[in-house]
Amino acid sequence: MCDIKPIKSIIFLENLLCIYRNYTFYRDKEKKLRLFRVIVEIIVNMAITIADITVKYNHFEKKIWTFFLVILKHSILVGYSIFCIINAILHKDSFKELVDTFDKIHKNLNKDVTHNRFLTRLNIKCILVSVVYIIIVSVDSIYDQKNVNYYDQPFYFIMMFVGAIIVKSYRLSMEYLVYSIFVTILHKLCKRLNYLLDEMQTKLHESIMEDGNISDEIDLKIIEESAEMYGDLFISSKAIRKCFCAQV
Repeated sequence: MCDIKPIKSIIFLENLLCIYRNYTFYRDKEKKLRLFRVIVEIIVNMAITIADITVKYNHFEKKIWTFFLVILKHSILVGYSIFCIINAILHKDSFKELVDTFDKIHKNLNKDVTHNRFLTRLNIKCILVSVVYIIIVSVDSIYDQKNVNYYDQPFYFIMMFVGAIIVKSYRLSMEYLVYSIFVTILHKLCKRLNYLLDEMQTKLHESIMEDGNISDEIDLKIIEESAEMYGDLFISSKAIRKCFCAQV
């Protein structure tokens, strides 16, 4: 599907969170399984949220404004989570176009040591940040819930409540990380294009200074590579906007 390590990492992380931007890349049977998981995830998210709000109503029944803020927080978390899940599938074709275009550019630059080092560092940062996110979100969610009295609820029920909050909060944080990864790659590739244009301009200037001939001395390969890369980056920027404009 894609040889770019940071993109493979974020696709893996999003799939764990039931976000299937790469839905188009699956076979028909796999698509049905993913779609089934999405439906179950949405139903379970809503059911747990309603049950959790009901339990907390008993805890905050004399504090109406506090309970209102609890409902608002839960509504934002579950609403954004469900939106991310649905939005990913709705824009699956744009995501495929984005990944294919990035992969095409990557293959053209595959022998570029600087480019490969950049992707390796970005992949490490992606993994480290995602681990830090899950730790922070988990600690914050557990601390936030420690003062809530769940009465006689079974332990597995309490764990389900807290676990659902952690997943929804982590999903919210991760979507901004995913967006930043794609924008970072796009920015780096735009800098690469700028370098090619500078190189072409330098050769053009040297050619004019030497004999005034601007056609024979220009490296046509650089011109073609620059033109092709410009078109690919234009397609990529449009695809990123379609995939993420409604989310971030």
